[in-house]
Amino acid sequence: MSFEVSYAVLAGIQSTLGDARGAVESAAGWAPGSVDAGELTPVVLALMSTITDSAAGLREKLSGAASLVGEHLADVRDTDSGVASSLTAPVRSRAVGAVRSTTGTATPARHLSARWAERAPRPTT
Repeated sequence: MSFEVSYAVLAGIQSTLGDARGAVESAAGWAPGSVDAGELTPVVLALMSTITDSAAGLREKLSGAASLVGEHLADVRDTDSGVASSLTAPVRSRAVGAVRSTTGTATPARHLSARWAERAPRPTT
């Protein structure tokens, strides 16, 4: 299965994951400093410990996901750049035995190396 995604969408996903990580981190400040739940204090403290550990794990996973999306975005940009540069390389014209540059100008085959010129197709009459 394949799909297309733009650079902006990938950057948006990375930003959203980073923002979510920041929100989880900021929630840590909302935890009470001490708990007085009477006889249930140990149970409440155990629950708070579980919640804190889960939040730390979530923060770590969000950070990792944001990093992976960023790495993928960089990889996609590098790949697209490589493909684009290979497509803009000079192309040999089959009709006139010339090299056509990206600007559309033609260079006669006699200006190419001898080996290239030998392989260039000859115009037909």
